[in-house]
Amino acid sequence: MIHSLASLMILFCSYSMTYGQTSEELFIAGNEAYEKNRYGLAIENYEKIHEAGQRSSDLYLNLGNAYFNQDNYAKAILAYERGLRLSPNDKSILANLEITRDQLASDVIEVPDFILLRTWRSFCLLFNSTIWSIFQFLCLFASAFLFWKFYKDQLSFSNRRFFTLFGILLLAFVIFFLAANTNDQLSKAKFAILMEEASLHEGADDRSDKIEELYPGNKIRIIDQIDDYYKVRLANQSIGWVDIGKLELI
Repeated sequence: MIHSLASLMILFCSYSMTYGQTSEELFIAGNEAYEKNRYGLAIENYEKIHEAGQRSSDLYLNLGNAYFNQDNYAKAILAYERGLRLSPNDKSILANLEITRDQLASDVIEVPDFILLRTWRSFCLLFNSTIWSIFQFLCLFASAFLFWKFYKDQLSFSNRRFFTLFGILLLAFVIFFLAANTNDQLSKAKFAILMEEASLHEGADDRSDKIEELYPGNKIRIIDQIDDYYKVRLANQSIGWVDIGKLELI
């Protein structure tokens, strides 16, 4: 039994090393193909890495660039958005995504959220929920130490320095708690990119009334699902139903 387990472990390690080398080789091959303007071959190599479950912002940046050079803007946006899920503040991806969106033939006019809400979301995306939770723990630990110090030194309740510092720690704890919660919600939100022309319907049926026509490349937030239809919210805050087959999840 021990010999069998050891053999399985060796086989697993060998597979993992080969698998990693294969992904690295595919990435290098994709880059070389891209430099030679062989964008189709580059896409093929990059997509194999994605299908194998490998994820990185560099992969999606290169994949998006390859699709962009083939004028496949919907796929390029999908790749860039996947990259932003891993690295929300990547300047190269953000810049290329903006350029690609300018190429779209879309009638959907984005209605931005309130500036304070956008600022708060950007702040929450600075770190992942785990890091924010660590900050919470540090504040809690500092607060406990402060109370221990207050009790040990028998400080007076009129000590302003103590209560000022405690208030700051309490405020920081609340902010970090809300940031972790918001970050978790944003990371779990489901978005998709429209891959082909589609209609936004009032109901989960193609016989229901049409609200508006949609074009490839639109980013859509998924709210619900009934059978083969997603209930979605557009950038202009319109809500309706779209055929699942027209979308690809980010």
